[in-house]
Amino acid sequence: MATPPPGGFVAEDLDRLPDLPPHTELIDGSLVFVSPQAQFHALAVSMFETALRRCAPSTVRIRREMTVTLDRNQRPEPAVIAVRADRAGVPALTTYRADDVLLAVEVVSPESRT
Repeated sequence: MATPPPGGFVAEDLDRLPDLPPHTELIDGSLVFVSPQAQFHALAVSMFETALRRCAPSTVRIRREMTVTLDRNQRPEPAVIAVRADRAGVPALTTYRADDVLLAVEVVSPESRT
């Protein structure tokens, strides 16, 4: 793994660092790696995603497991987010800005509780 630079990693590093595991998050300038998903977590995420897609108005898009850039050192990956349709972005988009997000859902696991 890459050695953190002085001051820690920044949001853009998640797109530039080679060979990061899928679903790596940036919290307080540190890379956070996701542990294997339990079946409960996967089912809960699917339930929220499906329910939100069914009831979301046409001005909203539902996205699963996309990061949200909160600031320079914070880029968490909520389980499901609702974003403004006009800011849903292009297929190559890797993160949303905080002001694009209308709702964020995190399915809490022992590892993500804090």
